[in-house]
Amino acid sequence: MNEHARAVIKTTVAVKPGHLEAVADLFAKTNPPLVASEPDWLEAVMTCDIESNAVTVLAFWSNPASYLRFSASAAFTQTMRDFAPHLDGAPVVSLSHVVVGMTQDAVWRAPQPMARSAQKTSSPDTV
Repeated sequence: MNEHARAVIKTTVAVKPGHLEAVADLFAKTNPPLVASEPDWLEAVMTCDIESNAVTVLAFWSNPASYLRFSASAAFTQTMRDFAPHLDGAPVVSLSHVVVGMTQDAVWRAPQPMARSAQKTSSPDTV
């Protein structure tokens, strides 16, 4: 985890049988250019629960408000639509605030989280 991370966006969605590789390929292809101009985006990881055939993306941002703006953009919305043929249901998205971060070399406390009213709720257009 990047020591500047202040928000973790967790997106979980079921993938249609046989579509995991397509989802992984699409994520690897579309995410880098999508976030390239986002200075507050830090890193992301996609994981898969083989038993439930669901993927989870954890995206780390230094500024939660930047993610909220980004997720409302036309480019983000269109990219999420590109995933739709491969998904089995709507994504569930949550925004969590980092309280304590750890690496092998350090432990740090994050500043106070933002007010609850500024948090994003789930949307079917969001992955």
